[in-house]
Amino acid sequence: MMPMSDAPQHSTSARPVTTWALLAGAALCAAAFGSPARAAATLTFDEEFTSFVSSPDGSAGWMTSFPGENRSLWSNHDGEWYSDSSEEGPPYNLNNPFSLKNGILTITAQPWNAPYGLPYTSGVITTYKSFSQLYGIFSIRAKLPAGQGLWPAFWLLPASNDYTSEIDVFEVLGQAPSVAYVSTHGADSSGNWSSDVQPIQTVDTSDGFHVFSVNWGPKTTTFSIDGKPVSTQATPASMNTPMFMIVNLGVGGEWSWPGPPDGNTPMPAILQIAWVRAYATNFTKLVSGNQAIVPRLVHKR
Repeated sequence: MMPMSDAPQHSTSARPVTTWALLAGAALCAAAFGSPARAAATLTFDEEFTSFVSSPDGSAGWMTSFPGENRSLWSNHDGEWYSDSSEEGPPYNLNNPFSLKNGILTITAQPWNAPYGLPYTSGVITTYKSFSQLYGIFSIRAKLPAGQGLWPAFWLLPASNDYTSEIDVFEVLGQAPSVAYVSTHGADSSGNWSSDVQPIQTVDTSDGFHVFSVNWGPKTTTFSIDGKPVSTQATPASMNTPMFMIVNLGVGGEWSWPGPPDGNTPMPAILQIAWVRAYATNFTKLVSGNQAIVPRLVHKR
């Protein structure tokens, strides 16, 4: 996915973050949690959804909009408006797409008369204000929806809010739930932009929960599904900045990659998330944010 650049949007500004520097060593084996590396790794972010704390602006917990409190990806021709509990009343009277039960966060997409004429509401969660990291392992366990026009994704963008690079840990088009797209986007040392998008034939991602992971390093980036590496790509030179995590259930509009839903698309559609985790590896340089787990880390002033 790509961030919007041509939408009705608010201005953004740099945000202060708490910055941490790693000491040498690692404590936990990331492979035990289904992440792609067999080497030891240190847990730096752990959301198990025993509760769900969120806010539209990221002032508490998960941020339920994109930077600048943007609520759709207009440049992708999306058909959804990313709502939350703050928009249940006037003037929009939208639904809250988030629900929590038995440690599972559910994001629901459904038809709605949304702002700007968009025909669907759905949900996005980001760590833009609460967590970012330079290099390491990022992992999610989730059950994805199937159906024409549905577009679930787990991806990373620069915490600086400058679009210099992007990692798509997975994007799945609901009409083909057994194909996961993994990709890196960025510029080489000469400034030439490129995208490496790999379609991975895998299990039906709508038939149960599966673990999707990326091990991002300064030279290579390796993607895994259910602990099995499926693609290794060269890390773009511009991908040398801390990044934050995004999980969303997109709904395609006209001219979008998946296209819009049709009469056979199950609605409401749901994305279920069991957990989201991040780990530091030997390559990790910076872990930032008030949701970071910081054992064996030293605060740099």
